[in-house]
Amino acid sequence: MGIGEDKNGNMWFGSQGYGISMFDGKKFTNYSVKDSVGLTNDISPAFLQHSNGDFFVSVYNGGLMRFRNGFFEPIGDSTFSSITIWTMLEDKDGVVWCSTTGHGLVKFDGTKMEFMNESLGIPVSIGLDLAFDLNGDLILGTGTGPVRIRDNKVITVYNESHGLLPGATRNSIRCIYTKKNGDILLGYWNRIWILRGEKVLSVPLNGDLQKAPARFIEDKNGKVWYTTSSGGIVQLLDNGIEVISSPTNDLAALRMETTCCMVPAMEFQKAMVFFAWKALDFPMFKVSARPKYFY
Repeated sequence: MGIGEDKNGNMWFGSQGYGISMFDGKKFTNYSVKDSVGLTNDISPAFLQHSNGDFFVSVYNGGLMRFRNGFFEPIGDSTFSSITIWTMLEDKDGVVWCSTTGHGLVKFDGTKMEFMNESLGIPVSIGLDLAFDLNGDLILGTGTGPVRIRDNKVITVYNESHGLLPGATRNSIRCIYTKKNGDILLGYWNRIWILRGEKVLSVPLNGDLQKAPARFIEDKNGKVWYTTSSGGIVQLLDNGIEVISSPTNDLAALRMETTCCMVPAMEFQKAMVFFAWKALDFPMFKVSARPKYFY
């Protein structure tokens, strides 16, 4: 589930049915449906700190919410109250773009929410992730491949001619990340592609990964890490990958379990990255030189 950092440096963690936890560096504050704070579901896939100071939370089958004064306020009318938002991004104009399953791309301009698939001509309604490239184009990962959007228009619908696999259903994009050098990483089941310009290039994985990438991140040294579905933490190398959470690695404390998400925490205790762990006894870690179990 999601992880986010607010303007005060607090870390927020979503969970698989246990509500939301906020960590201020010393203690956790927990929020759930039973606490009567406005939450309609205890599963939270995404968080976003907006430049205007608002802190947004997505709720599984519960749409978009704003956290204010200890309460979660719903955004939008009843049309949007049951959607699931997986990723939220703010553009240079303050507009929030959201990827959803079943409703595709959703736009929130601060006043109203809109479904954008029909008006933009996006071919499918499954949107699992999105990212901006270095020029501000929006890259949406759909059930049939990535789509490039510029100035509220679809510029490119990527397919086999760009380097994807034959057959649209084989190109469902689960996660997207833009590196500092402009390369855009695309994750799908047991495969990773790089979108470079208008070409999609396959990344060699040495046959070592059979699990789906869930979330990419690039650290300050340019190293790319990603979480997986039941395959632990993996580092992307120039000539393949390394499964970081294997028993022979220095990070052996990170056992081979399902890893959900990770984010850079630039202001939070100078940690390189945070990530959530779908395991009963080691759900969250802070990674700098070595992992630190803190919850």
